[in-house]
Amino acid sequence: MAYLMRRFRQTHDVWHALLGLGILGHEEVIIHSFSFGQLRLPVSAMIMTFGTLKHIVLERRWGALRHSLREAYDVGRAAEPLLEVTWEDQWADPIADVRARYNVRVLERQWLD
Repeated sequence: MAYLMRRFRQTHDVWHALLGLGILGHEEVIIHSFSFGQLRLPVSAMIMTFGTLKHIVLERRWGALRHSLREAYDVGRAAEPLLEVTWEDQWADPIADVRARYNVRVLERQWLD
């Protein structure tokens, strides 16, 4: 389990690129929705719950989160299992090819900003 959690932390930023997400706080919540779709980790559920509340109340991100959380979860469920992917062997591949290989689609931008 320790190896899986370490690997999740090591590859978390790659998942941002796959989904076309930045690193703003509400985007971190959205990436954890994708992660929950993939792995069902309790930490992702916790971040989704408390992060959503924070960003709805303090930043008024209701529109972004309302649409993107479900979309990210669905994309995570539909994608191939990503935790076992050796990303280090794919740095030279175009990101569109990598997304197609693992059935990952970019989230709709209209709701993210």
